[in-house]
Amino acid sequence: MNPYPQRLEDLHQHLARRYGQMDREATEVLLAALLPPSLTNAAPPWIVIETDYPNRDTRGAWFSFGGLAHPEPLATARVSHPRMREKILGMWLESKQAGMPGLFVDSEWRRLTHLTVRGSYPTVAVNTYGTLMSQCLRLRVAYPKGAHGADCDRALHHAELARLTRRVLDNDHRTMRPSTAPPPRGMYYWCELLQKLSTLQTDWDALVAGLATTVRNRCMLYNDPVAHPPDWRVAERMVRDMVNWSTTWILEQCSKKKNPRAWDTYMTTGYNLNRAWNAEIRRLRREGVIDKGYLDGSGYRKYKVLNEDWGTIADRNERMFA
Repeated sequence: MNPYPQRLEDLHQHLARRYGQMDREATEVLLAALLPPSLTNAAPPWIVIETDYPNRDTRGAWFSFGGLAHPEPLATARVSHPRMREKILGMWLESKQAGMPGLFVDSEWRRLTHLTVRGSYPTVAVNTYGTLMSQCLRLRVAYPKGAHGADCDRALHHAELARLTRRVLDNDHRTMRPSTAPPPRGMYYWCELLQKLSTLQTDWDALVAGLATTVRNRCMLYNDPVAHPPDWRVAERMVRDMVNWSTTWILEQCSKKKNPRAWDTYMTTGYNLNRAWNAEIRRLRREGVIDKGYLDGSGYRKYKVLNEDWGTIADRNERMFA
């Protein structure tokens, strides 16, 4: 008898009931990144969790799985002194070379990321940060607004979360061999488009290997390739999540033939993005993603998407790899 589907269901039920975490796919992606390389025959994918969790102490978050995972906040490196930042980034990269799992939390995921500090001359620290980001996949998930923070039994629920996670990650009864399911042929095409949209995903091998490993490891969680075969829709989601939220907004507006104004102009307060926004629009024009298309009734020239595939990446209701 295969116990793992029921163990996963018990974990999902606990997360939903006690933490308000309903995104099962996101939970399984993170669990798949915690499987050991000795079982999967592949280096664990490193994942940046894009979520609204600004607290740098991640031990109480649901994605720490009761302390079995140790998500590192990227803000720790961003705000540190350059010398300390280099030390932190170097330690993270060394642990990746050693085959350790890696989870990070980015609570500033709406902001456009620039890897230069002074003009076109990147610093060593920024280069190191860009190297780390090029090795990571991204998973965007809404942080649940449940009652867990006000619960007087938080420690008890956290201990139960750790127990249920251990049962899922226990490999004593796992009989499935590492999956060798080939990626859909179209995945490489969409990954190439992704690299034009994202300034972070510059390492091709890390990108395609991370996507394939995530899908195959998630299949191994269930230990049943017949009932739960590799689902490449997970890779589609992560490809879309790796496009910066602001860049996706620009694509959505251009697909609707609207003027892609900065999203914070619709807010009464917030960080002003106009300078970074205009720079991103210029970059997308250089990459051949968007361009000025037609004049509206007021005489302003609107932008348009130069290929419908760019709009497909922005539209989560469309299939890419099928």
